[in-house]
Amino acid sequence: MLGPRGERERFLEQLSLDRALVDCRWFAEKTPWRLSGSETAERAAAYIVEQLRDAGVAAEPMVFHGYLNFPEPAECQVKAPGSRDIPCAAFAQIGSTPDGGLTAELVYVGAGGEDAYAGKDVRGKIVLCELSYAPPRPEKVRIAVSKGAAGILMMNWGADDNPLVPLGTVKPVWGNPTPENIHLMPAIPVLGIPRRDGVYLRGLVEGGQRVTVWMRAHAERKWMTVSQATAEVEAPRGDGDFVLVAGHMDAWAQGATDNASGNAIKMELARALQQNRDKLARSVKFAFWQAHETGIMEGSSAYLDRYWDELDERCVAYLNYDSAGMKGTSVWLTGSSSELLTFHNAVEDALIPGVPRKRNKAQRTGDQSFFGIGIPTVANCRMVHTDEEIKAWHGATLGEWYHSEADTMEILDPAIYRQCMRVHGGYTWEMATTKVLPMDFRPVADDYIGRLREVHQRMAARADAAGVMDLEPVVALAERFKGRAEALERQRRAAAAGDVDNVARINATLKELSRVLTWVRGTVSGRYEQDTYGLSVLRYDIPNLEVVEHLLGAAPESHTFYLWATKARRERNKVSEALRRANAIVDGLVD
Repeated sequence: MLGPRGERERFLEQLSLDRALVDCRWFAEKTPWRLSGSETAERAAAYIVEQLRDAGVAAEPMVFHGYLNFPEPAECQVKAPGSRDIPCAAFAQIGSTPDGGLTAELVYVGAGGEDAYAGKDVRGKIVLCELSYAPPRPEKVRIAVSKGAAGILMMNWGADDNPLVPLGTVKPVWGNPTPENIHLMPAIPVLGIPRRDGVYLRGLVEGGQRVTVWMRAHAERKWMTVSQATAEVEAPRGDGDFVLVAGHMDAWAQGATDNASGNAIKMELARALQQNRDKLARSVKFAFWQAHETGIMEGSSAYLDRYWDELDERCVAYLNYDSAGMKGTSVWLTGSSSELLTFHNAVEDALIPGVPRKRNKAQRTGDQSFFGIGIPTVANCRMVHTDEEIKAWHGATLGEWYHSEADTMEILDPAIYRQCMRVHGGYTWEMATTKVLPMDFRPVADDYIGRLREVHQRMAARADAAGVMDLEPVVALAERFKGRAEALERQRRAAAAGDVDNVARINATLKELSRVLTWVRGTVSGRYEQDTYGLSVLRYDIPNLEVVEHLLGAAPESHTFYLWATKARRERNKVSEALRRANAIVDGLVD
């Protein structure tokens, strides 16, 4: 699966930890509060372009318009029982309170997912919820708005005495809004508060007391001109295909680990690859996304919209590097598309043997704007804390300091940072230099088979629903694809070993399979739109099939039942078509 070890090691030895630390410190200390649209963020983008050009890398700014918002100072007080000021900060992209503020009863809704609202009437009230990725902030807000809440207090994660005020964005609309989704922009105020104060408020509510809270916040959204740095190391003898390596540049406060550290690694990778251009099988493009924090993935989605044709035809993989080098971390985490599972496991086996590892299937978070177009990814790959530590911090997957003024250079551990840089370098080097693309579709087939069987069993348990969305033929297509994927993998390995001379056809087949299968497995909106950020249903494989929950929840032969039955059949057909096309694509090569 991997190329010659000696060449990879020589490349990795060229990556300078000292140089990366200099860049990381420059971002954190010379350009704190890199909020997109600000002079500070523009200066940081210009620094990246300048530094890469000095290293001989072709670099230039990409200018676009983003729908942005700078949070203004906010206030929060407990009015009853008693009186207490609550430290707070307004999240970006919120609605404003009336000039005199908003006063309402407080209702605690746990993590803020759909289930947390069962039996609770929050209409006209302020909800208190946990800061976590279950679901992410924008999805909590979308759900709260749909339930009629008038405002939201979001308590930070970490230990229960954590005094840090969380920062962030709560915009559900992924990328710039369109006429079809502008109505989803939040119209209610949302404030972040320290966990210690959230725990106090939660105790009052759960103790049966009627809690009244006053909050005041103001926010104004506007279109702004933004520059994000882009670069390319071109393969001199490549066929035009490329790897996209990226991560967000904008940040709250110093943002040392989120994401100055990731940006410095990408800069160092570009420098080293430029010195090894003659060994590249395909080019490597770099992007340093803006409007990730105050805009929600506007930089990456703008890049997709502008370079759609090139990405669709030529991009083989998207590698996203974020939050590297956090102190106290000991477990390697990778989020990946299943066709790259074998690939990144091989890199990790070679570079971090003995380090505990875990893998999540790639999720539609963190600038994963490319699922719809069908580009496979390795993302959010970094050292993280143990599950026990994260649980003790109430889900703080990126540490107590995440999105706060505590994310300084003191949070970055140079030894762990070097480890992250080497693995990121290994991913990039192997993806850019291996003759045959390192994609294995057997795990993808397993994903499809498992999910389809699970949904089929749920449907079969209810007689009136079983015939609505017949999945048996679709399961058969997935099982056939498993056999086709095994035959394809044999050919791929033979080509990698030099036993067969059809590398170009194999690479084209692998790329086309990702285009056909990825959007079905990871989106609801499809190839040309973006799902709302953190949409709950996206946690499932083939998320459009979760339509069966609505079908099974409807009364038999009711109006609602027949509405969802029509929808279910259409969603079933999307999956069937993708698998039929996938089988035909592999048949064209293998047979």
